[in-house]
Amino acid sequence: MLKFVTVCCVLAWAGSAVGQEIPPYIKQCRRSDPALTDCLKDALQHLRPYLSSGIPEIKLPSVEPFVMDQLSLQLTGGPQGYRINLKNMEVFGASNFTVRSIKLADGSKPFETRLTFPG
Repeated sequence: MLKFVTVCCVLAWAGSAVGQEIPPYIKQCRRSDPALTDCLKDALQHLRPYLSSGIPEIKLPSVEPFVMDQLSLQLTGGPQGYRINLKNMEVFGASNFTVRSIKLADGSKPFETRLTFPG
């Protein structure tokens, strides 16, 4: 899922190239925009239909379904903690996300975003 979010954010930010035609799946945001986080949220929302079908020119496959070979979670709460290992997962509805928030870089991390997926 992290890879999916990273691709979304990179595509949202990629529209800043000068002198090149901007593809329809990119909504351009400027770093100098005082409402940059709102612009990036809108750009990610704008990507949803393109992520659903894939973007062949950049070799991005459809996220419907979103396929994960393996996901391992380790929760340390509780008396002994919990470990969950999931394999061969298919997640449906991944392109129906809603962008809840975006927190821009503070120097130690590139960005943080929170997405909500339908339940």
